[in-house]
Amino acid sequence: MATSARTRSRAGFTLIELLVVIAIIGILIGLLLPAVQKVREAANRSVCFNNLKQIGLAVHNYADSNGKVPNAWLQQWNAANPDPRQGTYPTNPPFSTIGGGNSPNRDMCSFWHQILPYVEQSSLYALGTPANPRISGVSWRNVSIVPEVAGVSVKVYLCPSDGGPLFSGTAPWPSMAGNLLLQTTPVTEEATSNYAANTMVFDPSINRSLVNAMPDGLSNTVTIGHMKRWCDADFTGFGTNGGAWNLWGQQQFNGGFGGGLRDMGVFGSSTYVNHPTVGFSIQFPNLKTQLSGLDVWNATRQNEIGIWPARKDFRESSVIPFWTNPARGFCRPNAPTSAHDAVMICAVGDGSARTVSSGVTSATWYAACVPTDGAPLGSDW
Repeated sequence: MATSARTRSRAGFTLIELLVVIAIIGILIGLLLPAVQKVREAANRSVCFNNLKQIGLAVHNYADSNGKVPNAWLQQWNAANPDPRQGTYPTNPPFSTIGGGNSPNRDMCSFWHQILPYVEQSSLYALGTPANPRISGVSWRNVSIVPEVAGVSVKVYLCPSDGGPLFSGTAPWPSMAGNLLLQTTPVTEEATSNYAANTMVFDPSINRSLVNAMPDGLSNTVTIGHMKRWCDADFTGFGTNGGAWNLWGQQQFNGGFGGGLRDMGVFGSSTYVNHPTVGFSIQFPNLKTQLSGLDVWNATRQNEIGIWPARKDFRESSVIPFWTNPARGFCRPNAPTSAHDAVMICAVGDGSARTVSSGVTSATWYAACVPTDGAPLGSDW
C-alpha cells in the first residue's frame, strides 16, 4: 500500500516543473510568433498584389471598351438642367459664372466608379447612374457618392495589411445642397480604400488612349499606388485630425466634400498641374499665375472645376519617394503610403503589378510615375 501511494504522488508535476514547462511554451510561442506574422504578411502581400493586378487589367478592359483610359475624375454637364450657354465655355470665366451662374447641372464621378464594371461590380456601378431613381431627377448628380455606392466597401479596393477603418466615420461636409449622403438616417459614411490612381496617366481633362496616356512605355509607368485608408498625421505637422481619408467614391469638387482632393483616391495632382509637358501648363499656360495657384480652371467639358494643386503628389521630396507602414500619427497625406513594410506594391501600365523597394531612389520613382518625361528608369527599378 505504501508503494502504491508513492507511485500516485509522483504522477503529477511539481510547481517548479510546471513553471519550467510554461516558460518553455512561452519561449516557443515567442519564437513562432514572428514567423506566423511573416507568413500572414506574405499572404496579405499576395492578396494586395492580385488586387492591383486585377485593377490594372480593369484599366485595359475599360480602354478596350471605351477607346480611352478612365479619367482620374469626371465632371460633365448633364441634360437634367442644360448649360444656358449650350456648351460654350469661356477660357477663364470668373468663378461667379462657372456653370452658367452655378446652375447645378453636372454629373460627377471618380476613377474608381468608372472601372467598377471591369472589377465585377456592374450592379454597384449601375446604382451610380441615372438608372437609380434616387438620382434620376437630380440635376447635380454626384453619381459615385450616392449612398448606395459610396457607402459600400469594395473588397478589391482594400489592402489586407491596412488595419485602418473601412468607413470614414461621418458623412463628408455638405459643400452642396444635393449631398445625398446626408439625407439618409443615419447619414451614410463613405467607404475607404487603399489605392490611388495616377492623375498624370488618367488625365481628368483630356481623353487619351492607353498608349498615348503613357508615351514613356506601359511597362515603365506606375498607374496605381498605395494610400492608407486613414492617414493619421497628428505628429507630422498637419495637426490633430489633419490627416486624410482615402475614399474611393470621392471626386474633385473645388475643394469638395471632406477636403476634396485631399480625400480622393488619386495621387500626383501637384506635379500634373505644374509639369511643363502635360496638364494645365501646356493647355492654359497663364492660368496658374492668374489664379495665384489656388485653383486652375479648365474649360473642357469633363473637368468643369479644375484642380487644386495641393496634397497627394508622387513623392514626399527629392529624397523620399514614398512612405511605408508609418507609425500611428506619423503618416503624411501628401505622398503615396504603403501598408507594407519597406515596399510599395503598385500597378504598372501593361496590366501587371510589381513590388518596389523603399530603397528605390526618389528620381527613379518620379520617372516611373511621370509618363511623359522620357527619363529612363534607374537600375534600382
